[in-house]
Amino acid sequence: MDKIANTTLRPTDVNVQYKKRNIILEFTAAAFLHFSKTLAQHFYSQPNVIVESHDMQDGKEKVIEKSLLIKNQQNQRQIYRINLYNTTCRAEVNEHNYQPFFSELQSIATKMDVIKYYSVMNETIRNECPKHAKASPLHQLNNKSVGDSCIKTKARPNSNTLHDDDD
Repeated sequence: MDKIANTTLRPTDVNVQYKKRNIILEFTAAAFLHFSKTLAQHFYSQPNVIVESHDMQDGKEKVIEKSLLIKNQQNQRQIYRINLYNTTCRAEVNEHNYQPFFSELQSIATKMDVIKYYSVMNETIRNECPKHAKASPLHQLNNKSVGDSCIKTKARPNSNTLHDDDD
């Protein structure tokens, strides 16, 4: 939870880097929630690709990492892999052919334009994390936490906006 709370303090909602033939996207917590939901909606709606999703869970069965393999529909070859790291609010796009992701990224960013600023959501996340960290036995035992249970917002299916969890 501390890692997620720290991401709310990042100076920009997204930072794009290129490292060792990989695209690294580093987000604030609120921007990451919106990006990961929009990313999944975008690729699952594309008829020319197949998406294989694999989740990595911690000991409490919380998803800490999601890997999306994007494959060509016709020849089943991998175009690229997108790893989403929930606890650090980072995404990594890798494979030798990562350049096509830039056009996809522009389309995803356009869909995300409905929310311009994530500061209110980041503040809410930052304020909620300490409350949940104190209640977590794992946090009390070793001062570490894994997962993203402190996040109180979610994306509704087929929506590009985030909403409070109190529906």
